[in-house]
Amino acid sequence: MRIFAKHSFESLYQQPLPGGYFRQLAPLRYRSPDFARRLLPGTIAELRRRTGRRRLKVLDLACGYGINSALLKFGVDFATFARRYPLHPARTASAAATAPDPAESATVTDEAVSRDAAFLRARARDTELTVVGLDVSRPATEYALAAGLLDAAVNTDLERYDPTPADQLVLAGADLVLATGAFSYLGIATLERVLALQSTPPVVLGWPLYGQPTEEIARCLADHRLTVTRPDPTPLHQRHFADAREREAYHYSLRRLRLPFVGSAAETSLCVTSLLARPALA
Repeated sequence: MRIFAKHSFESLYQQPLPGGYFRQLAPLRYRSPDFARRLLPGTIAELRRRTGRRRLKVLDLACGYGINSALLKFGVDFATFARRYPLHPARTASAAATAPDPAESATVTDEAVSRDAAFLRARARDTELTVVGLDVSRPATEYALAAGLLDAAVNTDLERYDPTPADQLVLAGADLVLATGAFSYLGIATLERVLALQSTPPVVLGWPLYGQPTEEIARCLADHRLTVTRPDPTPLHQRHFADAREREAYHYSLRRLRLPFVGSAAETSLCVTSLLARPALA
C-alpha cells in the first residue's frame, strides 16, 4: 500500500503531552486534521438523516492525541490547538541544569491536561458525537481521554493481532470510520478487522497519500458493501517535507508512477487525495 518510506515521527507520540507533536509538525504546516473541515459536516449531516439519530459514533484510525476530535467535537483546528504549545517553551536556568523531578513532571502534565480539558469544554459544539480512537500509542490516547477528546480508546496493534473481546465492544457500532492520515501507516489488516466488527456498514472517509495505490483499499471496502468515490482527486497539501531525502524519495516515487507533480502542491509538500466510501444501498 505504501509508495515510499515517509519520515518517521513515531517518537512524538510517546510523550504524555502533545507539545512535541505540535512543535515538530506545526512548522511543517501539517494539515491532516483539517482536511475533514470540508467533507465532515456534510457527511455527518447525511448520516444523521439516514440513520434518524443525532447520536453518532466515530472511529478515528491512528488517532494519536485525538486532534481530529478537537475539530469534530469542539471546532478547534490544528493551528489553534498548536498555539497552546509554544515552539520554544520557556525553561529556567535551574530547570535546564537539573534532572526533572518525576513528581514535579507529573504535576506539570496533570495541570496541562486540566487546562486543555477546560479550554475544550468551553468550546463544545457537537456533544452528540462519540469519538473512539484506535492507536498503538498508549501515552497519546491517555492524554486524549483525560482531555476529553476521546470517549474511548483501543491500543491493540490490529496490523498484527485480532481485537480482544473488550476491543470488539469499543470498536463495534461505528457510523463513521475516519482516516485522515492512517492510510500512510496502516495496512489492509487493520481496516479489515475494524470493518468485520460492524454489523451495519459505516461510512469511511480518508485521505490516502497522493500516488498511494488504493486498489487494495477499494477491494476491502467493496467486500464490506461499501461504494468508493473520490470527492476531490486534486493533490492537497498534507505537510512540507521533513528533509531533502524525503522530498527526493517522494518525487522519485511519483515519477516512477508517471504521476504529475511539477507545478502542483506535490512539488513542495507531501500531498493526499480524498476517498469516501458509503454503504452500497444508501
